[in-house]
Amino acid sequence: LSFLVYGQESYSYVWPRDGAYIANALDKAGYAHLATRFYNFCNDVIHRDPTQKNDEPHEDQAYMLQKYTPDKLVASNWMARVDEEGSFRPPIEEDETALVSYAVWQHYLKYRDIEALVPWFQPLLLQAANFMVEFRENHTKLPAPSYDLWEERVGIYSYTVATVWAGLNAAANAADLFGEAAAAGKFRSAAAEIKGACETYLYDEKLGRFLKRISVNSKGEIEPDSTVDVSLYALWYFGMFDPNDPRIVGTMNAIVDRLSCQTDIGGLARYEGDEYHWDAGLQDQRDKIPGNPWIISTLFLAQYQIATAQSIDDLKQVLSALDWVCARALRSGVLPEQIHPLTGEHLSVAPLTWSHAMVVSVVNEYLEKYEELQRGSPE
Repeated sequence: LSFLVYGQESYSYVWPRDGAYIANALDKAGYAHLATRFYNFCNDVIHRDPTQKNDEPHEDQAYMLQKYTPDKLVASNWMARVDEEGSFRPPIEEDETALVSYAVWQHYLKYRDIEALVPWFQPLLLQAANFMVEFRENHTKLPAPSYDLWEERVGIYSYTVATVWAGLNAAANAADLFGEAAAAGKFRSAAAEIKGACETYLYDEKLGRFLKRISVNSKGEIEPDSTVDVSLYALWYFGMFDPNDPRIVGTMNAIVDRLSCQTDIGGLARYEGDEYHWDAGLQDQRDKIPGNPWIISTLFLAQYQIATAQSIDDLKQVLSALDWVCARALRSGVLPEQIHPLTGEHLSVAPLTWSHAMVVSVVNEYLEKYEELQRGSPE
């Protein structure tokens, strides 16, 4: 309703990122038939890029655009199609391409339905990975600049880097399955190069944590952005680093220290100084309220608590997070995108399906970890 009134938008769009999180949650819960519909949708709408530089050999590439209408049309998009130097830049958030590849492979790992994977392999894995291999920044070999998951700024984001690494490895595994050894090797090589570049350029030794993003100019000069952002959780969640790696521990500790809303409402903000739907009257309380608490931010932390739990007692904090989320739902069960840090009022979109999907994922991950700890044999 708020978007209809203030934004004059229905918000009836399909974001590949949100969809990947949602489909993955459905897969975890055992609803393969529903997740399959999303992957089929992506298979139909993914942008096949026929662009070829000069007359050089070219492998088919594909990537997801920002969002689509439910009837598979490309939706409105405000993203620039040229960079600061006037060169073409795809109007994309690259994590959306990577996450679809990742989710498709996770679907296969759960159900082992190779027949379902066959029509998705070329566009959603092979061609998408070809794009991810080539769409790189020349100086660092990191993924080229694109918009962040919050759809606000262009840069090379740790979050996007982590998802691209995961997407490339997913495609490599699928390529092995289909006997495409050369492609599998290429994708793994690119993923390894990206991880090494992440350690070199996106980790700050002095801060003891990873950076939110970097910007690289045409001379190769790097400008770091050390803003603490909850999306840094992706560095461990998608498998690039172990959750107990000291660099990840330092990063996650900074997230808790800097993004916790120190009010009776509680919860976790997206990043320091978040202005989206911010109450300007609270500006003098920025030291206690870094931004509005989001459902997904709070549950990203819960996922880390699950991953690092050493005992069933350690999992109690996860239940507290789920209780917090339930307390923020309407009587109908609807969850919003974000919450006013003092009043608890729902802000922005409600329902936000991504928020609901995170609850499903966290509950399933909690149950899996609980059973693992109960057996006394961590995997």
